[in-house]
Amino acid sequence: MFGKLAVAVQVKEGNFDEVYLCVCMNESDFPVVHFINKKDNKYIDNTLGYLYEKYDYYLIRKIDESEFLKTNDILLDTKNM
Repeated sequence: MFGKLAVAVQVKEGNFDEVYLCVCMNESDFPVVHFINKKDNKYIDNTLGYLYEKYDYYLIRKIDESEFLKTNDILLDTKNM
């Protein structure tokens, strides 16, 4: 399942507990606005997979459950800051 609904479904199914908005930076200092998940007090990047090791993550804020269907808007708003 892809898109906005996927976030809500993944939390509901217990695959992760929380979602965070962050900025990722790699060795070329190219910033990426991104979401990561948290499960059992551990952050998980389901998008980048093993490539997460090449990035430093800077948390911006926790995404409230009421915002799960607005993830595209959150990304765009953050990129336009």
